Amino acid sequence: MFLLNGEALNITEDFMSNGIEPSYQRLPEDSRFYCTGKPCKNGHYSKRYVCNNECVQCRLEKNASLKEQQKKWADENKDRTSILNKKRYYRNLEKERARSRKKYADNPQRVNETNKKWISKNPKLRTFYAAKSRAELRKRIPAWADMNAIREFYKNCPDGYHVDHIIPLRGKTVCGLHVLNNLQYLPASENQRKFNKLEAQYVYA
Repeated sequence: MFLLNGEALNITEDFMSNGIEPSYQRLPEDSRFYCTGKPCKNGHYSKRYVCNNECVQCRLEKNASLKEQQKKWADENKDRTSILNKKRYYRNLEKERARSRKKYADNPQRVNETNKKWISKNPKLRTFYAAKSRAELRKRIPAWADMNAIREFYKNCPDGYHVDHIIPLRGKTVCGLHVLNNLQYLPASENQRKFNKLEAQYVYA
């Protein structure tokens, strides 16, 4: 038996005692690997993949090297990386939103802490997005809107709920107004699922 990083490899006693090359041995705990007892070309006494005979340790080192190269490229091309990330996000928009909802549902405290860290590191960006949101909101407030009633509606929002615009203020096909009869209370998770979509029951033929 040969140990590599605390992991047992099946190498015959003859090989260990006399240096005799052992025969091919499939490791019983995982059929993806086998062991010959011989070092690879880089000198690793490690398991090998059945599919391509590659040394496991060599694969790990290649992956680590590749990650370093990718990180270096991303650091040197931040603008392009940002564009590529946005394109990938919007190509898989529903999947990304579902992943975000699942992450929040699984560990809301961790997500909130991550958001707070981002805000503390990017106060100017936070101010920019908040100002943008306020500007969009002002565009959607008509002169006849009852702001006192809207303020009371927000004050009375139950714990665990969000105030949601039934017809979103920034929808893809339609934009609503910031008025009392366009507001509703939704559970936080439901509001995140809805995002800026117009629900089917509010679409008139």
